[in-house]
Amino acid sequence: HLPKEGYFRDGWFAEDGKSLLLYVGGDFGPGFLFRCRIAAWKCDRMKSNIDEISVGGRGRIGTISPYRVKPNPSHYADGSIPIHPMYLAEVMDATSTRLARQVVSTRESRAKRWYKLLVSPGGTKVVLTWEVDKHGGCVPPNWGDPCIEARMFDLSRGVR
Repeated sequence: HLPKEGYFRDGWFAEDGKSLLLYVGGDFGPGFLFRCRIAAWKCDRMKSNIDEISVGGRGRIGTISPYRVKPNPSHYADGSIPIHPMYLAEVMDATSTRLARQVVSTRESRAKRWYKLLVSPGGTKVVLTWEVDKHGGCVPPNWGDPCIEARMFDLSRGVR
């Protein structure tokens, strides 16, 4: 069932056309992904502890979650969002089969943080982006903003 203390953050029609994918969570902190069958309106939790989510073509779902960290509501009580030492970037297909998985660190040089995963409309490519401190090789979009770096992954060649 859907959590009582959560609210709707985003939603998509599932690839099968008979279900909805709902991203639900509180005001701050990680959320949950549910698959809800429209006819019976029964919802099953697919994944927990999600900070970022992207749904693309072919029913592919990309998520970013704190790695090996159980969220504690007190971490978000003041409205701030903690940056964890590592995050897990995953891509699943419409049946929740994992297609790709990568653990990423926020402790490397140039202070990587705020990861996002974007799944393409065709579902064959995924782009992982992250913010880094300013350095000589980048121009931020706005003065005072961090720089953004990215890496693209091709899923058309199978599971990774």
